[in-house]
Amino acid sequence: MWHRDPRLFPQNPTDAGYRKNPMGTEPFPYPSGMPVALWNVSPIKMSWVTAGLPAGIFARCVWSTPVFDLRPSFRNAGMPKGSGQGYLVAQAPSLSTTRQPNAVVTVTSNTGAVPIWKPSGAGGKLWVQVTNLTSGPVAGQTGFGFQVLAKEMANINDPTDLQQIAPREDITSDFVGRIPSAIPTFLPPGSGYPVRYYRVSLTFQYRKNIAAAANWNNGDGNPMRITAAYY
Repeated sequence: MWHRDPRLFPQNPTDAGYRKNPMGTEPFPYPSGMPVALWNVSPIKMSWVTAGLPAGIFARCVWSTPVFDLRPSFRNAGMPKGSGQGYLVAQAPSLSTTRQPNAVVTVTSNTGAVPIWKPSGAGGKLWVQVTNLTSGPVAGQTGFGFQVLAKEMANINDPTDLQQIAPREDITSDFVGRIPSAIPTFLPPGSGYPVRYYRVSLTFQYRKNIAAAANWNNGDGNPMRITAAYY
């Protein structure tokens, strides 16, 4: 049975607030009725690699966010376009019952970036939380030469060409001191009005041979979990 409840089922779903452009401008006017700005990911257990690493690194885990579009109200304005092969379906099939779709060159701009709908992009930040820092069978797991490095990447126009924008930052101090959880935060460049496309990558690694520790068990003995949100 269908129950009309505006909390669950939109009575008249529409994208008119997003598509409204009475003057035909590029970019569009700022949209209305857009959702609250939020991206989050479920906690996952960190997976460690111990082979093929640089000298002096004995275990490593790399975690990255998706590419965030922090100014989604721009839509496709100013963004590089890519050519591809598409098909143009006949608009008037009654002209010919045997007419087949024609292959044509199309222009695409699908980026796969995650939109964060904040007015002018202002006010949001990335929050990362790592838990189980002091629990589990591996004693002193934030010792053993434990290190955390953060890398920020961005591009003002092109989501397919993010570049590192600052020196890799050592944020290990956020994770030590026998605390069960750590929450580093990241503010995109722009003094509160952020760059358009942004991504963060974290590298967790051990500079001492934690793999030789009792109960390491190929990393299964390390119970660290990571989650993140942007709001």
